[in-house]
Amino acid sequence: MTSQNPGIFRDFAESRNIAFHEIDLHAGESIPELNDFDGLWVMGGSMNVWEEDQYPWLIEEKKTIRHAVQGLKMPFLGICLGHQLLAEALGGEAKKTD
Repeated sequence: MTSQNPGIFRDFAESRNIAFHEIDLHAGESIPELNDFDGLWVMGGSMNVWEEDQYPWLIEEKKTIRHAVQGLKMPFLGICLGHQLLAEALGGEAKKTD
């Protein structure tokens, strides 16, 4: 989503010559193979982690996060929605508060 971008995280990576690959699942971009990456950053979004009917790509994103963290032992940074996706991907729960 153009309104939800890595902002200062991108600036930080670029200022240190760290290769940074940005994808926008909301725009229909697909998740690349992760074997050539050293870490995974998942940013925020206006949707909720449980809204898979409206945002079906959340299902694949959770599978990818699980594979990255558990399978590849990849460092992970989740911001807002990103950490909610991590929780659900690893068997936790994210829900509305009362």
